[in-house]
Amino acid sequence: MEIRQRLAPACFNRAVVLAEVFSPEDAVAAGFLDRVVPPTELAEAASTTAAGLARLDLDAHAATKLRTQRLAGTALRGSHRRRQRRQRRVPDAPYRAVRRLSRPGPEDSTVPRAKQRTGQLREHIVQVAVAMLAVDGVGGLTARRVAEQAQTSPPAVYELFGDKAGLVREVFFEGFRLLGDHFARLRESDDPRADLLGAVQVLRTFVRDNPVLAQVMFSRPFADFDPGPAEREAGAATREFIVHRVRRCIDARIIDGDQADIAHGLLALAQGLAMQETAGWLGSSRASVDRRWDLAVHALLAGLGRASTPDA
Repeated sequence: MEIRQRLAPACFNRAVVLAEVFSPEDAVAAGFLDRVVPPTELAEAASTTAAGLARLDLDAHAATKLRTQRLAGTALRGSHRRRQRRQRRVPDAPYRAVRRLSRPGPEDSTVPRAKQRTGQLREHIVQVAVAMLAVDGVGGLTARRVAEQAQTSPPAVYELFGDKAGLVREVFFEGFRLLGDHFARLRESDDPRADLLGAVQVLRTFVRDNPVLAQVMFSRPFADFDPGPAEREAGAATREFIVHRVRRCIDARIIDGDQADIAHGLLALAQGLAMQETAGWLGSSRASVDRRWDLAVHALLAGLGRASTPDA
């Protein structure tokens, strides 16, 4: 179960079925390895990683592991139940299946009937889908698998969300809701510049901790989900939060320019840096990654401080 969860589906088939051997760089992309560094940087990278792990919130870390283990356990139990049903099957199974559909028995109690498909089930399915994205990635999210993990039926998922795109749409909204919760915990101080940098740091941490969910929010990983005006509006609260903090910096004469233009530029910079960081392209050590973040963000603010905005 562990190796299947780590690898992209295509890479799993190449490795297990075709016995393909991956180079170190390809092994990172496939999911076998987390990072590859030059031999000269190994000691520094190991020390930095160990120091970062030492700063983990152990309670939150334990809770996350329990959630992912429950998902794996649910999948194993579902597989075991399906195998038992196949073993008990007799020649008149089709007739028995029709009879069960017409008169549900105790074994069907985990599949809610239409009148039981409430908002609570809808929220539960969205939470399961978000957790599955974190464990299995984009390729592992299907309506059938979500239904199995949520202990409901595919028809229930389709009834609540219409299709897979509808489910992804709700995951998209959930991502921005979670990001909004993180922003809401920030408190304003007497230093507008520090407050703006704090908002950027929150975005960085959110993307680093939820890389696949961030893909759904800021990229287009699902071909059958194309965000429209309503979905773009979901990100408006994020933009408005940044715009407000930019406005405070402009009022304090720390930077100069159009508040919306600056907010868009800062968000694009932060999103790009965060995606580069999660992909491992921003450096092999925490110190180098932090240094490049500081360089990019402070360079942008320093340029705006000199009122070096382009002419219209």
